[in-house]
Amino acid sequence: MYGRNGVIMDSLKAAELFEQSAKMGFAKAQVERGCMEKSDSVALKWLLKAAAQDCHYAMRPLFSIYYNGYNDVPKNVEEAYKWLKKGAELGNPWCQWLWGYTYHFGDEGIPVNAKLAIYWLEKAANQKQPEAASELAEIYDYADIVERDINKAIYWYQNASDLNVSSAQYNLALHYLHGDGVDVDKEMAFDLMKKSASSGYAPAQNNLGSMFVDGRGCQKDIDSAKYWFKQAFNNENADEETKESARHNMRILIANY
Repeated sequence: MYGRNGVIMDSLKAAELFEQSAKMGFAKAQVERGCMEKSDSVALKWLLKAAAQDCHYAMRPLFSIYYNGYNDVPKNVEEAYKWLKKGAELGNPWCQWLWGYTYHFGDEGIPVNAKLAIYWLEKAANQKQPEAASELAEIYDYADIVERDINKAIYWYQNASDLNVSSAQYNLALHYLHGDGVDVDKEMAFDLMKKSASSGYAPAQNNLGSMFVDGRGCQKDIDSAKYWFKQAFNNENADEETKESARHNMRILIANY
């Protein structure tokens, strides 16, 4: 399947071997065989066999197929969440994260529930699920469903940052820059902002440009500032607010330097 150890990649041969193993009842092979199918109805046949053996790897694709209603399987949100919940209960960290996310924001038939959101997100984050750690940080930082707890926010931002979540690195950098929940540490803020910017996170690219203009946590460097403002403005994932801010910052820079 992956062309490892001198073996030539051959997806057809991989599918054949997965099917042989799947027919003998090996659940992970049933998942792999199902995920290689273009027809979702055929994929379901294999995934449901794996799910019947409580194979948690089957729950994520089952959720996706039912939730999105791709190809020849109609959308069924209730069925989708049944399998997502099952995957979370079986310990799948991705399922735990998305199940917690669903309780955080609510969805069709699923009400917002702060206690359950945090419960499942912590389960996932403790298995080093990066998105879960980042979301926990934002829950405690922004206080949308619980009271603000800056210590917990910093703890989970740090966890998510260590797992290379660019948005968490950016948010943690802002906390160090402004001394919110931590002592002001401009050098630490700069290092985190640069990591986030280097991974392509547009708000961090724009802010890093400003830090180079002012020399906050770094040597003042106008050329580097121009570079990062341009990166933010040209970032295809940047929202209009970030693009406009980067454009504005660049204009001021050109006018003054």
